Amino acid sequence: MVTSTLVWRRCLWLLVALLAPGALAEDQRAVLVAQVLEAPGVPDAVTRKVQRSAEGLLKKLSGLPVGEGPAYKAGPRRSCADVDCQRAVVLGAGTPAVVLLSLRSSKGGVAFDVSFWLEGERLGLELGDAEMEAPENGLKPALDAVLPAWAKRGWGALQVDAQAGAVVKLDGRPMKLKSKEMLSVPAGSHQLDVVYADGNAVLQRVEVPEGSRTHFDVTRPPTVVAATAEGNPVVRAVSFGLWTAGALAIAGSLVAGSLSRQTGVGQNPCSPGSRSCSSFDTATERHRQAQAYATTGNILLGTGLVLAGAGAGVFAFDLVKGRAGGSP
Repeated sequence: MVTSTLVWRRCLWLLVALLAPGALAEDQRAVLVAQVLEAPGVPDAVTRKVQRSAEGLLKKLSGLPVGEGPAYKAGPRRSCADVDCQRAVVLGAGTPAVVLLSLRSSKGGVAFDVSFWLEGERLGLELGDAEMEAPENGLKPALDAVLPAWAKRGWGALQVDAQAGAVVKLDGRPMKLKSKEMLSVPAGSHQLDVVYADGNAVLQRVEVPEGSRTHFDVTRPPTVVAATAEGNPVVRAVSFGLWTAGALAIAGSLVAGSLSRQTGVGQNPCSPGSRSCSSFDTATERHRQAQAYATTGNILLGTGLVLAGAGAGVFAFDLVKGRAGGSP
């Protein structure tokens, strides 16, 4: 009874999750939100409308998962014009990326400053004006301008750390690398080619998901496998010799088997009226020869298999030992 109740509870929870997956996924994956810093002289209804319009536009413009930002609370507060104050507000949002809006009343509409923040650092600032009834028309160009290219639809960021003097190419084109610089690249698969100062090179395929910040560290050049990985030449020669001897013995067994069959061919049994049958002595001698050829063939076959197997075993042992000795 207890087990049945537990199963029904799990099925009910799964059904609820399937019926409302959007809300659960959005809360867990939210990376970018829009937040209002201040709105002196702007009605609360207009402030909420501007914030929700900004969130809707970000979902269309950005490849980052967009969530619902903290609701603006009107009331007397000191000015938050300095960067440190704004940084404290942004960090309180609890997401890596924040679009921060500062609203103020203007003649016939709303004037605003919009800035893009990433992990507590402001990356861009734009000014604009919007209508109270339809703020999307004024917000869209400002949001499109303030978003980094890598944060837009169909794009991602790639950061490559390489040695000084190394030549780095992305999809065949040289990259100008700067310390901790995030390069905007189209989302998808790319070929990263790194040629080091000592002549070593690495070519690898990298995946850059949409809206991601992908980091690759290629500061260490590839390790060259030592020459000892090729194995001991003496042991290698012994393995080849054993293999060759085994192959020759197997070939000899095939020849002996063929001779055994040919020796037994041509003997005619005696029958009433037959004048060309083989004599008893002749038949006995040919039978003895055929049996000797067969015995020799069997011995050669067994010996050849043993020698060939021993050669293969010595070769494999030398190869494994050489790789183990040549690994860093």
